[in-house]
Amino acid sequence: RETVVKRELCAHWKRVRDQGRAPPDGAPTWWGCPKGRWCRFAHGVSDLSEEGRKQLVEAKRMQSSQEETDTLQAHVRTLAQIGQSTSASILAGLKRSREPSTAEGSAADAFALANDSAAG
Repeated sequence: RETVVKRELCAHWKRVRDQGRAPPDGAPTWWGCPKGRWCRFAHGVSDLSEEGRKQLVEAKRMQSSQEETDTLQAHVRTLAQIGQSTSASILAGLKRSREPSTAEGSAADAFALANDSAAG
């Protein structure tokens, strides 16, 4: 029988553990895999080849980096939306300040501007 170099985790084994199912006491390391000890894939990090462990570490690092990038992009989108809202409020205020108005109109404009700013 040929020697198998286990570079990847077994999908069956991983799925069972991702579902939160723990092996019973005394179960073999391959518990949850239908192929058992004859499976060509690793059943745990300790069962991975050195190359497989390096690949797993790199994959986790890449996933963490992608999650961080996604979080930062979400923050940037939020800040952009806030900036657009603020710019619109400033432009509306400038437009109102340039319109000719009476003293009563100025008070009404100021009140409307204050309400718009509080709402946005």
